Amino acid sequence: MNFKNWINLQEGQALALSNDMAKFAKETYNAIQQGWEYDKIVYQRQVTDDKTTKNVYVIPKQRPTNDTGDGYADSQTGEIGVYLIPNQTPPEEDFFQHELIHMFDPKLTNNKLRNASWGVDAQNQQSLHATTGQNSKYYTNPWEQDAFMRQTAISTIKNKSWLFDGDMNQVKQSISNLKPQDPWEKEWYKNPKMWKKYLNTVYQITQSGN
Repeated sequence: MNFKNWINLQEGQALALSNDMAKFAKETYNAIQQGWEYDKIVYQRQVTDDKTTKNVYVIPKQRPTNDTGDGYADSQTGEIGVYLIPNQTPPEEDFFQHELIHMFDPKLTNNKLRNASWGVDAQNQQSLHATTGQNSKYYTNPWEQDAFMRQTAISTIKNKSWLFDGDMNQVKQSISNLKPQDPWEKEWYKNPKMWKKYLNTVYQITQSGN
């Protein structure tokens, strides 16, 4: 498939989270709960997004004073840095899922896409980490759309499944009337194309279960 067709296909929904990526996120969360040290790898293995396999490793870091996020992903080295404070609960699995989507996003990894208006070189590298803060620009930039929409869609479906005791017919009915609530959803709602992409992501996860 050429890049033009690939891009058109991906406009319909956020990048997928493979079963192996979801498994790695869970394994990492469990590993951190067993103990960790700053600047030492807490978990590492080969991870696949169903097309590409790469070595991914997770390193606890002290949070920089100018960073409001939970961590970052370096798609060039395979490093996921997670900001941790001793004796506090680490980020949930969805944080690691979010960073893994960055890790495999062609917009951030493929040199052929680097010069695109929405590619990795389109904005300052600092925007790859959350140093700009969680604002409208953060929620709507091309790579954060893919990672954050997928993360939010998974969370939405989990919450609705809990609310309706796992009754997927009721979950689907509720999703059909989904309205923006969180600040990032309200940002996407302003752009019909972004909101459709988010809804398509929610529907896809509901149908496939991942």
